[in-house]
Amino acid sequence: MWLRTEKEIRELLNKWSGSNAQVWEYVAGHGTLLVNLFRPNTKLKLYIQCKDCRTIRFPSMGWKKANVQLRQKPNPQQNDEDFKFEIEDGERFYAACWGVYLLETEKAVFIDWPPESRKSSEKYLIIEKPDLCQKSIPTKMPV
Repeated sequence: MWLRTEKEIRELLNKWSGSNAQVWEYVAGHGTLLVNLFRPNTKLKLYIQCKDCRTIRFPSMGWKKANVQLRQKPNPQQNDEDFKFEIEDGERFYAACWGVYLLETEKAVFIDWPPESRKSSEKYLIIEKPDLCQKSIPTKMPV
């Protein structure tokens, strides 16, 4: 289940401090960014989804010893330039966006537009809308 509360997000970010991080996927037309935090020798991963991104910066696709932090802007303006959240890891990663969601899972997660664009034989989760959280796709389709 995707976590949305600031307290839950901060707790998970602290738990994953020191892990490896990788910019996993970005869909410019939807302003959606997906970052993957992982540790060697474990299947469990933390996915950070940033929605309605206004600014993103990352000098490389991945980095070690991640220390991702979240800041919430107190009074954002409802316009195309403003944002509600800043999520960053020093000079290594920065995103300003309107929504931040976290998911801890062993399954691979992708931003999928349209959902039917991926092969039905793949095992993955589709992120369609934050309020729908997740949708599992069967790994085998009837022939």
